[in-house]
Amino acid sequence: MNLTRVTARRRARAIASVILAGVLFMPTLVPVLASAISRPTLVRTIPVGSGLLSISSDGTHVWVTGIANGLGHGVAEINASTGRVVRSISVGMFPLGIDSDGTHVWVTSLAGFVLELNASTGRVVRAIFVGFGAAAVSSDGVRVWVGHATPPGASPGHTVTEINAATGRVMRTIGVGVNPLAVASDGTHVWVANQGTPSRPGHSVTEINAATGRVIRGIGVGEAPSSISADGTHVWVASPLGMVTEINAATGLRVRSIAGPPGLEQISSDGAHVWVTQMLGLVFEISASTGRPVAALELGLVSPAGVSSDGTHVWVTETGIFGPTSAVAEIRIPSPVRRHPV
Repeated sequence: MNLTRVTARRRARAIASVILAGVLFMPTLVPVLASAISRPTLVRTIPVGSGLLSISSDGTHVWVTGIANGLGHGVAEINASTGRVVRSISVGMFPLGIDSDGTHVWVTSLAGFVLELNASTGRVVRAIFVGFGAAAVSSDGVRVWVGHATPPGASPGHTVTEINAATGRVMRTIGVGVNPLAVASDGTHVWVANQGTPSRPGHSVTEINAATGRVIRGIGVGEAPSSISADGTHVWVASPLGMVTEINAATGLRVRSIAGPPGLEQISSDGAHVWVTQMLGLVFEISASTGRPVAALELGLVSPAGVSSDGTHVWVTETGIFGPTSAVAEIRIPSPVRRHPV
């Protein structure tokens, strides 16, 4: 299955420089499935500030980290119903990951802190030091899991920290693979994408028992996995080299791999749909039940990066890395329709 052909006709010129390296291995990919360009409902584009990074929606609020003009080093809160920016919250040096469980909002900082925000008021509740390189974060409402990435010039990170969500107390530190850049918890399992480094490439996902903190297994996936999402049934992993891998959450077995263009950024599953951003302007939709690439969405964003779906809406950040603009796009998930291959 191949996402690249979905948009080959309309995006060939725009992605030629990035896809050139991938052309050499495309003939060896699994059979191609082409789909028509989707016509999703783009509800609105919300100016927030440049340098947007991560995004998380809990169905009521949308939370976005940013490191440049408009936000400084902070978090923007958006009302999910109206699209209005409610407030900007200063959280300190270089906020990276963010995740909301509806009650708490957890923000990681490259300086090594995890900040807890009150989801109702936006107030900073506490700052928890977990060690330098705190990047990825995922909360299931009971526990918070933090992956330690590799800061420039530092030794590779290889641990995940568990925090008690009610008390903010650090419970344990767990050894995983090299440079755990992404983490996702479904309440039963914790899934960690080990991206590795240029000198020590990563090819694995670590599964952890959420109750005990015990490492259950390492699962081989595509090279340099950088984003991961778990919905309790499936685990979805994206690699910037152009591969999406599906893992069975119950068995830890790899179900399928879906090949796409290089430049994949972030991935989010709501249990029915899987959404993947691509750095040159696309958002891919995959059916969670079949693994079938459904559509490639062109939303007019210059450089989509972060993505979060709450099952009704999909929220996508535009980083502004290839242009002066930076915003959050809100997409309404369409009702299931029959889509015909082209």
